[in-house]
Amino acid sequence: MNTHLRTMAAAALLAALVPAQSTDAARALARARVIEEQEGNLKEAESAYRALLGDAAASAVHGEAALRLGAMLWRLDKKEDGKPFLERAVAAGGDVAAQATAVLQGQGEAGKQAQERREKARALVDRIDDLSWKPRDASNSLDFAVRDLRWLGQDAASALVERLEPIHTFEEGQLLTTEGKPLPNVSLLVQTLWEVGTAPALQFFTRTADDKNLAWRRFVTKHATNVAPDLMPAVVRFLHDPDPTGEVQRNLDRVLGTVPVRTLVELAGDDHPAARTAGLTGLAALWPNPPALERAKIVEAVDAALRRALRDSEPRPAHAAWQLVSRFAEHGPRTARRLVLAEVARFPDGIGFPLTRNTIMNVDSTAGSWPIDDAEMDLMLASGRALGSRSSQEQAPHGRARYELKMVFHRHLPEWSARSVDSALELLELGYSGALSAEPNWVKHCIGLMNAAQLERFVRAMPQLALTSRVFDSLSRIDLPASVFPALREVIETGLRAPPPHWEFFSKDSSGGQIPGDSLRRLLWLVGRTHAPEAATWLTEVVDRVPGSSPYVAGPLLELAREVGGEPVRVGLRKLLVASVANNARSELFAELARLGDEPSIALFPRAYALGLGSHTARRPDSGSSQGPSAYLQPNQNAMTATGIGFLGLMTAPTGPAGDAWHGYSDAQLAEAWRTLLACDAREVVWSEILYMQNRIPLQVMPILAAELPAVHDKLSQEQRSRLPNALGTFGRVTVDQVAAGSTMRGAIESLLRAHNVDLAYSTLRQLPKDVAREFAEDALELLRRAPSPGNFAPSMQHKGIDLRTEDWQLALRDKTHTYRAGTLHALRTPLDPKLQQDVEALLRDDPSEEVRAAAANALARMLAMDAVTPLLEALRDPSAQVRDAAKEALERFRFQREQHAFWANAKAGIDTSAASAAAKLLNQAKPGEAKDQRLLAIRSLGALGAAESLPYLIEWTKDADPEIATAARSAVAKIHETAGAKK
Repeated sequence: MNTHLRTMAAAALLAALVPAQSTDAARALARARVIEEQEGNLKEAESAYRALLGDAAASAVHGEAALRLGAMLWRLDKKEDGKPFLERAVAAGGDVAAQATAVLQGQGEAGKQAQERREKARALVDRIDDLSWKPRDASNSLDFAVRDLRWLGQDAASALVERLEPIHTFEEGQLLTTEGKPLPNVSLLVQTLWEVGTAPALQFFTRTADDKNLAWRRFVTKHATNVAPDLMPAVVRFLHDPDPTGEVQRNLDRVLGTVPVRTLVELAGDDHPAARTAGLTGLAALWPNPPALERAKIVEAVDAALRRALRDSEPRPAHAAWQLVSRFAEHGPRTARRLVLAEVARFPDGIGFPLTRNTIMNVDSTAGSWPIDDAEMDLMLASGRALGSRSSQEQAPHGRARYELKMVFHRHLPEWSARSVDSALELLELGYSGALSAEPNWVKHCIGLMNAAQLERFVRAMPQLALTSRVFDSLSRIDLPASVFPALREVIETGLRAPPPHWEFFSKDSSGGQIPGDSLRRLLWLVGRTHAPEAATWLTEVVDRVPGSSPYVAGPLLELAREVGGEPVRVGLRKLLVASVANNARSELFAELARLGDEPSIALFPRAYALGLGSHTARRPDSGSSQGPSAYLQPNQNAMTATGIGFLGLMTAPTGPAGDAWHGYSDAQLAEAWRTLLACDAREVVWSEILYMQNRIPLQVMPILAAELPAVHDKLSQEQRSRLPNALGTFGRVTVDQVAAGSTMRGAIESLLRAHNVDLAYSTLRQLPKDVAREFAEDALELLRRAPSPGNFAPSMQHKGIDLRTEDWQLALRDKTHTYRAGTLHALRTPLDPKLQQDVEALLRDDPSEEVRAAAANALARMLAMDAVTPLLEALRDPSAQVRDAAKEALERFRFQREQHAFWANAKAGIDTSAASAAAKLLNQAKPGEAKDQRLLAIRSLGALGAAESLPYLIEWTKDADPEIATAARSAVAKIHETAGAKK
């Protein structure tokens, strides 16, 4: 019934029971009956009846209230509690007394109902007895009969007890009644009685627990599948059973999870071994269902009893205790886990379940992590010391305990501080982190807290770990002191002789040869991170001793070169430069040796090219720091990408004569290095890189390139030739002082300008600064005269400030390529030699290219050649619109020039004939105060001029006192309006 219907029913009952004229007491009694009969809240109804009986003002309803309360308690089988109220109702007399007497004599409605329930229960037991021996029917009649019996509660229990009481013994393996008759399905009846509970069932099972017949006790407990809560006292009695094999207690294991926690805690501390076992087993069964706070209280309550049980001489309690400890380890709470850590050294080898499970290993899960603080680390270390060093086989004794401690330590989530670092290291040294494939969670945490001495200790103990990439990453993020190098060397040397079985110290190359494996490679890298000066010599020796180690020694040596330097490092780098390493690694070695300005390396550079180089981006170390990775500038700052000879150049294109060089060589050493590479067998590769250096080539090596370029130029591909200006761009930084007479640089430039290859010569000239180019004017003019396309050179030479003679321009204007002729025309400047003007006019008339003819017209216009009007007028009839437009524009420019000349001549003489000036003068002559005739003439002139700017004045004068003046002003206004309309 929903709330609304229940409320309506209650209201109806109240209306029926309480007349309009009823008293407050009667209404209270009616309300109590509603609570009892409609709402079913018997506890509240009892309180309401008792309140009425205690209220003197409600004496009128005391008799009925006593009857209602007494009858309710009687139905609830609380006869002793209900009898005084029924007797009080009898004393009230009348119908109330009769009803109370009937209840007391069992003849009332409640008594009749109780009797009917008992008879129904007996009938259901008989029906179950009959159906249990018959084949199951499709309608599940037996199941429904058992269900209906359970609903009868105490009456059901009484009926079941009546049927079970005669059973007293086993004879020939069969249960018999006292009369020797076969029993019904006793198993089903006992199981049902355990489920129903109530006082009759408790009394029956209590008597059974004291029965001397062991077989009967075992039988009864065997069928305790579901136990009613009020039967727990009987369960506890059975748990103390003296069964020598413990079968009675084991039968109850399945229901221990339903035993109240307080009872389980009491059982855990019981003197009886079986009871202790049951209490501990029950706690393990319910773990971890209680909330965390409640679990912590349970742990505190059971702590002493559990510790005793862990040391119990009886095997079953001890086993149950360790099983509970296992559940603590899996689910906590933290106080429970501390108990685990304190007792793990006693973990027995024979226990068949793990102390640690996968759930606590999942450190990525907040719920599954197992954090360890300093106090818990102390407990763990104490257990580790008690167990001693862990062998790889975890052999007995205490092999399982060692394994469990290893799992906890290896996978715990560290919350401990620096004071526990030594404890963690000792556990590691004892072997309690193991060579597991997963990275220990505590390692990164520990590395961040270690001092130098602890780091050495950790490195020496590293063979106990499975080396994962994240372990090395953790070490790579800190500054490794130089004092760690001996420990690393010791670990590597030991591994070279006898590699740890779980380390990949060696692997196979593509041909099956042995090369350094991942573990050895990472250890070698850490050697470089120590920045120990003596590390370079040892690493260089490793190259000779360990085949295939060159690529993995290169990185550490480069680290040492950038942070430590010194001749031992350079010796190692030179060795690796011509060893078996990857091409990009060889370029990195090349770059570093060049940066160091290592002179002995110059002789090795050709060999490096022969072995192969790859592109590499090098970053210069920050000279102000030597602290590990922080010593390097951020990407794209002070960095350059090159292959080989590029590192013998500048880092970026300079804006002035000098630039910041990557290399550390003197000018003489640099020249030697460039000559060596330009003469080596790989010179073609060298030249390819030079052409991509653009203007990052050092200026001091340009004479060397100039000597080589004429011979090399013809061998370059077309694409390489297109990049030649990039290499020659360095000449753009030459100064006048550097090309003084007799200087090497002057001789180099002259040799290129006089080279047989005109393109090479011209490319050189184009790169020279203007003031420097003028120093080579004669060579430049000679280049123009011998060039196949002089028109291509003339504009550039003029731009450089080199004066061209008339015959040079004429030569350029006769260029075979029309675009070069047009370019020369654009480059012509005033004053124009008459001979050149004649040539330009001839091109305007006769050149076959309309582009050239148009350029000629533009040139004449630009230079204001007024005497060229005739050829320009003729050009107005040119078949090309482009030429006609150019000629028209030139003539208009001439006319505009003449008009402007005349205008400014008048202006200089004080004559201004503009409309605005005329209107201003006329307005001045027409203003009031002037002579009338003059005013009239001026006003009429303004109208004829159509000067709209005079309208404000003319409109004002239309109101002049003189009618003639006013009439003239109106005519002038109309005339201006008429003129303005015509213009639109």
